[in-house]
Amino acid sequence: MSRSVLVASTHGSLSSSTTISHLRKWFATHGLLDEIVTDNGLPFRSEVFKDYLRMNAIEHHLTPAYHPSSNGLAERTVQTVKHLLAYLPDKD
Repeated sequence: MSRSVLVASTHGSLSSSTTISHLRKWFATHGLLDEIVTDNGLPFRSEVFKDYLRMNAIEHHLTPAYHPSSNGLAERTVQTVKHLLAYLPDKD
């Protein structure tokens, strides 16, 4: 998987355990990654998340906050996903 985007509903939970749960599902389908790049969000900086990546031999890179050359692709991807999600029908 290279520069892939995986989107999942967290139902309002931004915890490291929710993040790890989604990663487990994706890794079961697509295999483990060699490396992962994330922002500096709390779930990605937790010891639990770091331990999970270490146990699975996944190299973790954090993008510097407010650094356009490293965050540009991620920010553009977020905008694209938001744009596409706007086309989904509303759930009542």
